[in-house]
Amino acid sequence: MVMCREAILNGKNIRVILLLFFVSMFLTSCGVIHQKEDTVVDLTKESQIESPIQEFKLDYQFPDSVELVFSSLEPTELALEDVRESWEFIKSIPFGVVAGDSVTLSVYKETDSNHLCSFDYERIVLLEHKGKSYAYNDCFSTSIVDTEQSAEHRSIYLLEHEYSHQDLSFVLQGAVELSANGPGRMLFFYYDASQQKWYGFEQWGSPYLIDLDGDGSIELVHQFEGLHLNFPDVTIYRWANNGLEVSDSIKSILQVPHFQLSSALLSEENNQSILQLNAVIDNDFERGLRAKYMYQEGRIIRID
Repeated sequence: MVMCREAILNGKNIRVILLLFFVSMFLTSCGVIHQKEDTVVDLTKESQIESPIQEFKLDYQFPDSVELVFSSLEPTELALEDVRESWEFIKSIPFGVVAGDSVTLSVYKETDSNHLCSFDYERIVLLEHKGKSYAYNDCFSTSIVDTEQSAEHRSIYLLEHEYSHQDLSFVLQGAVELSANGPGRMLFFYYDASQQKWYGFEQWGSPYLIDLDGDGSIELVHQFEGLHLNFPDVTIYRWANNGLEVSDSIKSILQVPHFQLSSALLSEENNQSILQLNAVIDNDFERGLRAKYMYQEGRIIRID
């Protein structure tokens, strides 16, 4: 009995000691937390420690030159389509000429609410060429029927740019605005004359046909003007033996910090096309880097 009683007492003593130890640790930790709350750090001084993200951004520098990596464009073939009973005809829009035959955009409104493109801000468009009608599997913006197109924002671009190589022949006919949660989502109509097939591919922004480097070959330059929290960017297309090739956007190629908030703009200086870059390098927009580039034979070269 005596031994059992001593064992019980020893067990109680151990529990008391452990309880005191944990209480002591808790009070010590509380003291540390309290000390941190009382410490005031002046983040406006450059001598203070910055976050790893800020340190990384401050180290960014624009490169002297970068080679663009182009990949073959993979457009979507347009399907033959007949007008459906639930479609209400709105308007026909002339869309240039291809291979001696006129091209027309026929615009319809879907009256059946159970079908695709039935919202008030959506329309259906059929491209008509050589007695056939072609459809892209998406909805178009109602802005395409506006009689007046502003200089700042156009919903239809007629390009009619031809490219031929040996037995191949292509026509970049133009672009038409698709429905989206903001302006500038464009569908390009692309004709393969050798196969007599129509294709489409999408890009955000406004298209420009420019000989960027003065070599006599026209590039397709797409200027994304910015939308919501995404600032402007530029994408370059070029012709290759098998059709169009596309590069990554200029901001992606340069790996600018704060990708969404940095910007790339197409401009012109002394009759030369210039890419103007503005890289945001801190979270407060107080610091930034600027650079200018020119395009030359598949590279962008810094000129300032």
